[in-house]
Amino acid sequence: GVAINNTVYGSRQGIRALSSVNISLYGNTLFRNENSGAYFVQQSTNAQFINNVTYENVKGVRWGSQSVNGLALGNILFDNLEAGISLEDVTGAVLRDNKLSNNKETQLKVLLDAEYDSDNNCFQNGNSEQSVSHFSNVAFYDRQKTLPEYQKVKGRDLHSREGGCQIPQKIDVNKLHSESMTYADRARKMISASTERRLR
Repeated sequence: GVAINNTVYGSRQGIRALSSVNISLYGNTLFRNENSGAYFVQQSTNAQFINNVTYENVKGVRWGSQSVNGLALGNILFDNLEAGISLEDVTGAVLRDNKLSNNKETQLKVLLDAEYDSDNNCFQNGNSEQSVSHFSNVAFYDRQKTLPEYQKVKGRDLHSREGGCQIPQKIDVNKLHSESMTYADRARKMISASTERRLR
């Protein structure tokens, strides 16, 4: 399955893949969703999350419940209410070239001994209360406030940078709503014009 260039807001999850295989989400904008912008859950396999923008969700993108071989590449995840990327009880996740900025609690959350490889990302805290990374399972809770601390403690993201993560302008929700309200009429006109051309 492939989801390309969608805008999803105001849902439980923007896009959810449940027990899925080979799902690709590319170029989507996912914001103001209650749980997460995108959620790969229940042993989803080979999920690709590429060049998406997420903001003002609880979590920007989330892998969980023994999902494997997830890829997050070239995404911008900012101003989410908890974390930009959350890895929860997963294996084989790969994170590259993402921009994680001003996510309220932490930029990267790793739960239940999730196994992942991460590098060449940009991390940017918005204030002193935020952390670059957060790790926890039943036995421990561990946060790293800065990238150098995270690199030293976890040995990950050794070629990543801290600060200077450029983020895009947020969508004008009123304009988006107005455009969505006229979508059906515009689609009918396009179909009608196409039909007329074929009949000539």
